[in-house]
Amino acid sequence: MTLTQRQLFFNHLAQTSETPLALEIEKAEGIYLIDVSGKRYMDLISGISVSNVGHRHPKVVAAIQNQFYQITCQKI
Repeated sequence: MTLTQRQLFFNHLAQTSETPLALEIEKAEGIYLIDVSGKRYMDLISGISVSNVGHRHPKVVAAIQNQFYQITCQKI
């Protein structure tokens, strides 16, 4: 029996409740999770760093890109 990517994901996911909603989230921005149909959900169970600044905060993204550039360009 071959498992789908979705089944493998749920087999290794730390469940937050006994009956998870099984939402298929495509992306996240600010305090919202966005599913494949574009419906937005407020993220009320985010981790510590997301709670502070939201998903994909522009300053955090820029800092990560800058750090990545510094690391990868110095190793070439």
